Amino acid sequence: MAFPLLRQQRGYFLRRLPAPLLWTAILCGGGCAAIEYFYGPGEAFANAHPFLMGMVTCAGLMGAGIAAVYLIVRLLALLGHRGRLKKTACRYLPPDSGDPLPLLAEDLRCRVLGDSDIWMGEEWIVFPGRAMKRDAVAGVYFEDFSRQYLSRKVRITLVDDQGNEMTVDLPPGRHPDIYQYLAQMHSQADRGDRRRLTAFRMEAQHQDRPADFRRLKAPPPQAPLGLSRWDRSPILEENRIRSRYEEWLVTSYCVYLEGQDYRDGSTAFAGGFERTQYQREQALWVLEARWEVTGREELFSTVEHLIRTGRLGRDGWQLGRAPMVLGYGYAAGYLTRRELLEYSLPAAKAIQETFSGWRELTDSYMASFDRWAAHSNSRKLRRRAYRRLLADPASPLNTVPFQMELQGSCQETLRLLGEETTHP
Repeated sequence: MAFPLLRQQRGYFLRRLPAPLLWTAILCGGGCAAIEYFYGPGEAFANAHPFLMGMVTCAGLMGAGIAAVYLIVRLLALLGHRGRLKKTACRYLPPDSGDPLPLLAEDLRCRVLGDSDIWMGEEWIVFPGRAMKRDAVAGVYFEDFSRQYLSRKVRITLVDDQGNEMTVDLPPGRHPDIYQYLAQMHSQADRGDRRRLTAFRMEAQHQDRPADFRRLKAPPPQAPLGLSRWDRSPILEENRIRSRYEEWLVTSYCVYLEGQDYRDGSTAFAGGFERTQYQREQALWVLEARWEVTGREELFSTVEHLIRTGRLGRDGWQLGRAPMVLGYGYAAGYLTRRELLEYSLPAAKAIQETFSGWRELTDSYMASFDRWAAHSNSRKLRRRAYRRLLADPASPLNTVPFQMELQGSCQETLRLLGEETTHP
């Protein structure tokens, strides 16, 4: 299912219209009311205080004019965002390559951190009305407006290797996480305060030469398996799904993979995550911070608890999280791929014995999750992912058979993997 990029972009620009519309209405209405008053019931007051009348009228008219211009700018941004998106995307495509918007929609995987105004895919990153090829990103910068202006917002700027820029303004409190995420996902790019980019441009200007923005990019780290297309970090193990059993396992918690804040999970990889250096660091953090798991024994104990309580309460949230925690253990390096399959079999059997199908499992999962996350933004993200997976005919919930013969499928997958006995 293609990502609903245009709908979300349109929503961004529509959300920016009410404020200038309200200010235009207030200032225009207030200015007209003041003029009516001064030339009507308040004529005597106006005659007695002409200077004050002139200041009020002038301020109202100037404010109304500024607000009207602001509103027109926002309207033009709404009307022209589709064309600007096409134009910026076409910079990175061959001539006569056609409409780039379907290409963007097919590539994009998520909104950064679930609800920001930045959309990211394996090859593209999109800001409101702007698109950039991720391979071309040469710098990730932030600019704190509170240093120079009254605004408390922080502007994030991406610059490519040709010097093209795109920016987005973030509210206070959101920019540290989003900036760090973008910087981690583009590990070769220069990063830091926007003044670093300004200094780079001034240096080139001082030397009377064109700025070579390719110099901003660091050489890629050496990695025998190459770099991930998604997070640009070294691949530790090639772990694309190779069997129906591995596919069955990630389907059991695909609602989580599609509805988490970072959205860096994928049902295309064993364990639910591409096994890269970045994902290893993320998995170690998740297991320690959210599960208090710092090793193999704690990992197994947690999974056993989830299976036991899930069986007793017919709780899809507990049972669904058992293979999920094992997937994190594999991404973190606590388990080999072979061990992931072996230790996941009891959880898979418990799921299959407790529920009749994916719909019953995920309904139970969402019911328990909703109670736990009643006032969390994660609830909205997870609900949206759940509806999308159910509606998509090509999603794992609609294509992977629930009633699979698990024992034989697991053994067949183990044979495919060969004799892997060395711990990571």
